[in-house]
Amino acid sequence: MTQGIDIKAQHRLGVLLICCATVCMASLDAVTKILAGLFDPPQILLIRWVIFLSAGLALTTRNQVSLKHAFVSQRPRLQIFRALVLTALSGVFVLAFKNLQLAEVIAIAASAPLIVTALSKPILGESHGWGRWASVLIGFVGVLIILRPGFGVFNPFHLLSLVGAVMWASYQILTRLAGRHDRAEVSMLYLGLVGVVCLTVIAPLVWRAPSLQEWGLLILTGVLAVIAHFLIIKALVLAPASAIQPFNFLTFVWAVGFGWLLFDDLPDGPTLLGAAIIIASGVYVFHSEYRRDKGGRELG
Repeated sequence: MTQGIDIKAQHRLGVLLICCATVCMASLDAVTKILAGLFDPPQILLIRWVIFLSAGLALTTRNQVSLKHAFVSQRPRLQIFRALVLTALSGVFVLAFKNLQLAEVIAIAASAPLIVTALSKPILGESHGWGRWASVLIGFVGVLIILRPGFGVFNPFHLLSLVGAVMWASYQILTRLAGRHDRAEVSMLYLGLVGVVCLTVIAPLVWRAPSLQEWGLLILTGVLAVIAHFLIIKALVLAPASAIQPFNFLTFVWAVGFGWLLFDDLPDGPTLLGAAIIIASGVYVFHSEYRRDKGGRELG
């Protein structure tokens, strides 16, 4: 009985941590949108990646893992490719945030779990029932409502956001594959190192000396990214992914608030409708996964 209560308490704490992580992620996106009007993406991302790599090195040292062993991967090519995908998709989203409302970008990005579901069968060999496939199709109807192709309001940066969602889904698939072979510390260090190396080559070409206030914002993005990732990792330790993932959609709610407060932006009706459809479809996917993890019969 006590063990059951402890597990429930852990799950509630995991949900609380993931909710806090969504606030950090929405804050990160809002600050990134501000910086996107001042700097080119490589400069913004270089500072973030340096802080991320520093945090990874600190975590490795704290866990008493030698750096020599921390960089030893059973699948180095997979780790490098995964890091390149994350670096590229981060640049894609910086450009999207610069040219679209926060809520628009995050609503389209929310389709990533649906894309993961679609890709996980051919790549990971995971099986899905008719309910999940139906939810994926319905979710993409929501994406089309936001994109509105053929209605004279199509913005190419909407398509860029969709490309970012596909890349984000691909990154999650690659992370699952990497997790089968390497420890979390290895994956984290490869992310930071590959990103820093790539951006160090590109960023000097577009570098502009930041003011003291701008330095503060640039550093803040790195700190927020580290905190968000830490909270997500801790949440996944305390509760199953299928139980906490639906709360990731709170990021959209915070994005609407930040967009209104900071940029005087409010999403229009079709964007809200499309976002609601995407989120509802995603919640169904995660709910069916949760039922499967609990050992029940999956209808979807």
